[in-house]
Amino acid sequence: MTGSALLARRNARLGRGDRRGAFRLAAFVFGNWMLLWLTGSNHLAGIAELQSLITGISASLLWAGVLWVLYIALEPYLRRRWPQTIVGWSRMITGRLRDPIVGGEILVGTAAGAAVTVLYECRQLVRAHLGAPPGFLTEASTVDGLRGAASMWVARLGISMIEALVLLFAIFLFRLIARSEWGAGVLYCLLVVALNNIGISHAAIGSLFSAVAAALIFHILIRYGLVAVAVSVFVSALLSGFPLTLDFSKWYAGQSLLALGTVLALAVLGFREALAGRTLLREEVLAR
Repeated sequence: MTGSALLARRNARLGRGDRRGAFRLAAFVFGNWMLLWLTGSNHLAGIAELQSLITGISASLLWAGVLWVLYIALEPYLRRRWPQTIVGWSRMITGRLRDPIVGGEILVGTAAGAAVTVLYECRQLVRAHLGAPPGFLTEASTVDGLRGAASMWVARLGISMIEALVLLFAIFLFRLIARSEWGAGVLYCLLVVALNNIGISHAAIGSLFSAVAAALIFHILIRYGLVAVAVSVFVSALLSGFPLTLDFSKWYAGQSLLALGTVLALAVLGFREALAGRTLLREEVLAR
């Protein structure tokens, strides 16, 4: 935050940065966190409700400000040095949700999020096979009824935006340090491995899976862009944080359908918009 604040101040003084895009992003985050307050808090008539509302507005303004600062700090440099990372993002925040580039990034991000979840699930299975205690990835609030699941869904939507921008800022700093994309990727992978595996049993096995997942996310960011990374973070959070089942008689089937339905909807939306109105198979292919 200190580094981004200094860069944002410098860009603001020089008149750089997409302030319109930053405002739209901040407005989305503010609305997202207010919706989280609405769905995730207990509401009772009285003075406590007013205090809760003030707290909700304060938190929403805080995160909106954080995202505004991050975007103003990053956008001018990314537009000059890594323009491919924000092409889809720039089109998305201007309302062009049906743009083929945006659709393609949504589709890639959905697949990447599912792949990262599988990697971390395999990491848990291998460590458990070697004697490590089992991990519990499900968020507690997602099993606290549909309202808890809805609040977690809303929270993960906003957090995915924050995590994607923070990740991009970190990789951008690593690139300045290493002076190459490959060097930035190595530093990022080392950071992820350290954060996920220090102090756990069978850290070598865990480090292998963490490094592969980090390398995948880094490749997605450089090759496709920020939208793909944000969607992958969102999808991975849904698949790892919600209880999943195809047995609709289970008491948590509703929460599972919310997560799986969201992932399926993102995949269908991304696939449809990426085609840009073209048919999947051309007429001459079908006529053969």
